[in-house]
Amino acid sequence: MLLRAVARVWKARERGRLLEKVRAVREVKNAWIIWHTRLREQKQLQGPYSLPLMFSRQYQLTVLADLALTFSMRSNVHMASSTLQTWYRVYASHRNALSFAMQYHSAQLRFKMLLTWRLQLRAKLKMIKQSRIAEKFFIARQAWKIWTDKLEEKRRQKKLQDWKKQKMRKCFICEFKLGSPYC
Repeated sequence: MLLRAVARVWKARERGRLLEKVRAVREVKNAWIIWHTRLREQKQLQGPYSLPLMFSRQYQLTVLADLALTFSMRSNVHMASSTLQTWYRVYASHRNALSFAMQYHSAQLRFKMLLTWRLQLRAKLKMIKQSRIAEKFFIARQAWKIWTDKLEEKRRQKKLQDWKKQKMRKCFICEFKLGSPYC
């Protein structure tokens, strides 16, 4: 019983492998057939007019002119022509829109950069004005300090002079009263 089950599993596995091989071969065949049909269609589109390079340039040009004439006589040329014209109009429209968008973007970029520059300039000018005010303030404060120091120095000098005068007065009064040089 176990041997039969193993044999069934083995057979199923082998059949699966064989099925995968058959599918792969079919896919390759289908791809080959599709490729050949597309190649044949392409050759039919080119027609028997593909000229080898051994012909002269003048002969090639006349054959190409004949080909262009026969191409223009085809029934679907008008549709292809109108399709190309429509495509070209849409392309021109897109090209114009792109040109306009680039001009608009560059104008907006210039405007924004100029605005940013003006704002930065205004901020720098404001800082310069503040620095001038601060400089004047510090110079005034320094001058005030120098002036107060000089005033204090004069006051001290005056006190010293007053003290010296007082001392001299005391000495002269003492000497005058007692007649002694040392009071």
